[in-house]
Amino acid sequence: MAHLAATYHAQGRYAEAKLICIKVLELRREILGEKHPDTIRSMADLAATYNTQGRYAEAEPIYIKVLELQQEVLGEKHPDTIGSMADLATTYHAQGRYAEAEPIDIKVLELRREVLGEKHPDTIGSMADLAATYNRQGRYAEAEPIYIKVLELRRDILGEKHPDTIRSIADLAMTYHAQGRYAEAEPIYIKVLELRREVLGEKHPDTIKSMADLATTYYAQGRYAEAELIYIKVLELGREFLGEKHPDTIESMASLATTYNVQGRYAEAEPIYIKVLKLRREVLGEKHPNTIGSVADLATTYHAQGRYAEAEPMNIKVLELRREVLGEKHPDTIRSMADLATAYNQQGRYAEAEPIYIKVLKLRREVLGEKHPNTIRSMADLATTYHAQGRYAEAEPIDIKGLELRRDILGEKHPDTIGSMADLAITWNSRGRRDDAIGLMNKCLQLRQTVLGPDHPFTKQSAQTLNSWKNG
Repeated sequence: MAHLAATYHAQGRYAEAKLICIKVLELRREILGEKHPDTIRSMADLAATYNTQGRYAEAEPIYIKVLELQQEVLGEKHPDTIGSMADLATTYHAQGRYAEAEPIDIKVLELRREVLGEKHPDTIGSMADLAATYNRQGRYAEAEPIYIKVLELRRDILGEKHPDTIRSIADLAMTYHAQGRYAEAEPIYIKVLELRREVLGEKHPDTIKSMADLATTYYAQGRYAEAELIYIKVLELGREFLGEKHPDTIESMASLATTYNVQGRYAEAEPIYIKVLKLRREVLGEKHPNTIGSVADLATTYHAQGRYAEAEPMNIKVLELRREVLGEKHPDTIRSMADLATAYNQQGRYAEAEPIYIKVLKLRREVLGEKHPNTIRSMADLATTYHAQGRYAEAEPIDIKGLELRRDILGEKHPDTIGSMADLAITWNSRGRRDDAIGLMNKCLQLRQTVLGPDHPFTKQSAQTLNSWKNG
């Protein structure tokens, strides 16, 4: 029965896996007793099922109970006990509770080095876990050398083509991507995809994930046409080999919808977002982070179409849920605050938007760092609010700083960099620097025609603004 539960779990059939896990746990408690290692393992399996569903409030106390029992029955340094510590850290990590996860990650790494040795696969895995915790906090300078060390060890011990080694290559690419270093991430993602195709086959879930990772890098660079083709392929493969309701397939649907949305193709994006939300509610539950993310995605589509009355209550609901499930300082919670502020800003409710934008900027500087793309986006958001209120002298230095940072981190042709050009041009025009504004907006228009295409809403907006300035 336990093996069947594991099979259902791997297929994303969590509701079925949970029922079997509960039944196995009940039987083992009755026959073997509460403290038998197999009973404890069943508790851990149930916690893992809850954790995967994003039901962290249910998973966490079970993981804590498992850890306490294993410390009593097996001892602090038993590999299973150490594994339970790692599981608990993973639960904290998933909730964005990095400050709580970090000391456990460090403790697990120390114990595994002592008990298993530096080069044991579990020890190396703990190094990767610690790097991931640093990475999610935006502490890239600490994460990157650990990821590099993990990759070196896995190459040495497991070989270049071992799945864990390939995963380490992907982790390094992910770190570069998170820093906006897309030119470095892209060739690594391509290599990972080639290796997984060779080692695992075209239709393996990890290979399909690598395709999605590459598409995400193209998307982040504003190369939407390239991203879209890959996302379509990933979705087709997911439906065929994982099934329509597998979480990875649903994720592919969401990614494709987001690609349509960013291109202004709202009529194509909206029904997919609605379907994704329905599937996630069914498969993962209402409070799973991915389900909450789908509500946010749908609100974003409504917002982009000017349907503020529909978007605002969804933004508020998402923020409430993320605060409850993930905590105040989780990046997704902070993003929800920014989304709500943007909804207020677009409606001219500047007095409500401004303090939220200021708080978001402060939190992102603290959690992600000054040069993280999302921190820079918060600077741009705040400048936009100042500009809308006619506070051009306050907006201009922020616009200039944002443009400099985006050029440095994202590159001249990234859509966000071009957006910063447009923002600064508008500020200059408002301050009477008409010639400078026209020159910069003209450059913005040319770049948007090249990067986004002539039919994108932003391209059309730039053309209209430029014409109005020239004819004004």
